[in-house]
Amino acid sequence: MRYITAKECIVIPLGRQGENAAETVQFPVEGWEELYGSGSFELLHKRANDEYPYPCVLGFSEDRNYVEWVVSNADVAYVGRGTAQLIYVVDGAVAKSVIYATSTLQSIDGSGDVPEPYQSWVDEVLRAAETAAEDAEADIAEAEAARVRAENGRVAAEDARVAAENQRVQNENERAQAETGRQDAEAARVRAENGRVNAENERVEEFNEMISVRITTAQINALFA
Repeated sequence: MRYITAKECIVIPLGRQGENAAETVQFPVEGWEELYGSGSFELLHKRANDEYPYPCVLGFSEDRNYVEWVVSNADVAYVGRGTAQLIYVVDGAVAKSVIYATSTLQSIDGSGDVPEPYQSWVDEVLRAAETAAEDAEADIAEAEAARVRAENGRVAAEDARVAAENQRVQNENERAQAETGRQDAEAARVRAENGRVNAENERVEEFNEMISVRITTAQINALFA
């Protein structure tokens, strides 16, 4: 494939009748976006003998400094001079390049059937629309998958929260049971201590009574001695 850079006041050689994708015309557009803002490019080409121009399929060079027009057999269907103009559209604002002159040379076998110049552009638009639809469908599927993942994460987090809450309640119940057991043990200890004290008091009272009886008897004996 031959590459040709479009220049002002120089005729752009598109090739010969019947050629297809043999020439790529590069239009320099470096600085357009900085000057006008982010927009889209269009190229109109008017062949020799055409009454009206038609849109052409465009692409970009790798460094995006050039808009590229791959010349199709429809673009070189008629021998002679034509014209081309690059259009840049930014949110309704329109900027245009100079009008370039184009040239198509004759071939030995002539043009044969003249292809419809719009067809490649229409095919490209349809492919772009199909690609956009596929991309949109893929985006929707990915968004749904992300939503499902997020929902699964939310459910898992909720399950973990419920499990943690159940464990907390279980731990609290076990603590309460342990505290109740401790209180019961303390109450039993107090009762045992009270029983011990009561028994000790009863023993002391019995001892006192016994001592009192002995003293009284001795005193009585002393009186009657």
